[in-house]
Amino acid sequence: MALLTRYAPPILRAFETALPAPGPIGGARHRPPRRGLLVWAQAVLRDAMGLPPAALVTPPPTPEQQVVAAALLLECAAVTLPTAHPAGTEALGVLARAIRTGAAPTPSPAAEARPG
Repeated sequence: MALLTRYAPPILRAFETALPAPGPIGGARHRPPRRGLLVWAQAVLRDAMGLPPAALVTPPPTPEQQVVAAALLLECAAVTLPTAHPAGTEALGVLARAIRTGAAPTPSPAAEARPG
């Protein structure tokens, strides 16, 4: 999806800026590192753009944290994508499908070996 490809960097910047302050999110006891949330968002965007998955070097957020991150990523995309563009709605749908289908890759063996 060309529109997502063009706007992925500003969507990720908006996502990073909007990440919650340190502390638990989504009912989890521990807040994942910001890097883990960003890697997850990048993986979802890569899938939505039809790119091959990148190696995930950080443990992924918990399912509860992914729900919060998914909502935030969709909100950032909706605010960042041009509202007048005819492909805007389609781009949001493609991103939502990537989130729904579990686009984020599983952690690499190196990430799983790291103490949490």
